[in-house]
Amino acid sequence: MTISEYYLRLEAYQLRKVEERTNLALQAFFNQMVQTPKSKSNSHPKYDQLDKLYDAEAEISEIRHQFEGLPSKRIEKQERSRMIAERYAAYQKIKERRKQNGGKL
Repeated sequence: MTISEYYLRLEAYQLRKVEERTNLALQAFFNQMVQTPKSKSNSHPKYDQLDKLYDAEAEISEIRHQFEGLPSKRIEKQERSRMIAERYAAYQKIKERRKQNGGKL
């Protein structure tokens, strides 16, 4: 078995595990929907969507990132947060400069 075959099998195994966890999450989701009491007016299930209980797409994205180098959602969120923080810091510097220069850049 070559290294590439090994990694391909490992990726397939991890994707299969994601599918198993998705099935378990789906079962848990349906169980909590059935067990939610219908008599009270304020009662509603804790998770109204399956993605809130288990995000399979994020898991698959992480696996693809590990094996294929594709960008993952987690890394994209971190990059976006970093860019927002940089822009906010630049805005604060401009705001401070304007305050010192009497409203001009």
